[in-house]
Amino acid sequence: MEKFFKSVRFKILITVIAVLLGVMIYSASTGGLASAPEKALSLIASPFQKLSGYISNKTGDTFGKYFHIDEIIEENEKLKAEVDTLRENAIENEELKTENEQLRTMLGVKSINEDYQFVNASIVGRDKYEYFTINKGSLHGVSKNDPIITSSGLVGVVQTVYPTISEVRTVLSTQIDIGAIEPTSNQIGVITGDIELAELGYCKMTYLTDSTLNSGDTIVTSGSSGIYPKNLAIGRVVSVEQSKNGASYYAVIEPFNDIKNITDVFVLTDFLGQSEDTE
Repeated sequence: MEKFFKSVRFKILITVIAVLLGVMIYSASTGGLASAPEKALSLIASPFQKLSGYISNKTGDTFGKYFHIDEIIEENEKLKAEVDTLRENAIENEELKTENEQLRTMLGVKSINEDYQFVNASIVGRDKYEYFTINKGSLHGVSKNDPIITSSGLVGVVQTVYPTISEVRTVLSTQIDIGAIEPTSNQIGVITGDIELAELGYCKMTYLTDSTLNSGDTIVTSGSSGIYPKNLAIGRVVSVEQSKNGASYYAVIEPFNDIKNITDVFVLTDFLGQSEDTE
C-alpha cells in the first residue's frame, strides 16, 4: 500500500482529482461549465456577425433601389411634367404681359388718331436693318403697303404678305420713298435709306431746296401718297448736308424708333385718306 501512494499512478490520480476539483469550483463561481466556452465563441463570432449584418443591409438597400426603380422613374416624370408646366405658364405670362403693354399703347395711339385701325404684331425675323418679318399676315387683315408704326412713329411699310407672316421694309431701306415735311418751315422732301447712314441707324431726307432745316427739327409724313397717314412722326434732323453735285441738300434723320432693336409693332390696316390702290 505504501508503494501505491508513492507510485506515478497515484500522483496522476491526485492531479486529475485536483483538476476536476478546480473545474468544479470555477464552474460553481461562474454559473456553469458551458459559460466560459460560450463567451469565448461569442467574442470570436461577434465581428463576423457585424460584418454579415452590414453586408445584408447593403445588399437589401441595393436590391431595394432596383425593386423601386419604376416608382423613381414615375416620380421623375411627374417632376419633369411640373417643370414643363411652370415653364409654359411663365412663357404665357410673359406673352400676356407683352400683349397688355401693346394694347395700352394701341389705346393711346387710338385716342389721338380715332380713324386708325391696326393689328398688333411681333418681329420674328430680321435681315440687318432694311427688312424684318412680323407674325401677322393676310389672315389677320394685313395687306401690302400697310404702314408699320409704334407709339413713337413710323417704322416702315409692308412689302410682301403671306397668310400668317409679312415682310416689312423699314425707313432705313434704300428701296423706300416716303413723302415728308418739316411742319414749321413746310420744307418738303423724301425720306429714303442710305447704306452708310443705315449702319449708324440713320436715314436721310432728300430733295431739299435749301439748308433751312435745323438740328433737332421734327420730320413727319406729308400724306401725299395715300400710303402713309399725314403727320405721322418719322424722326428728328441730325444735320443738313449739301449733295455731291451741289445742286441740292439732304438732311440726316434719326428715326424716333430704334429700328435695329425694336421688337413689337402695329400694322396700320386702315386710316382716313388711305389709298385703295395697294399695288
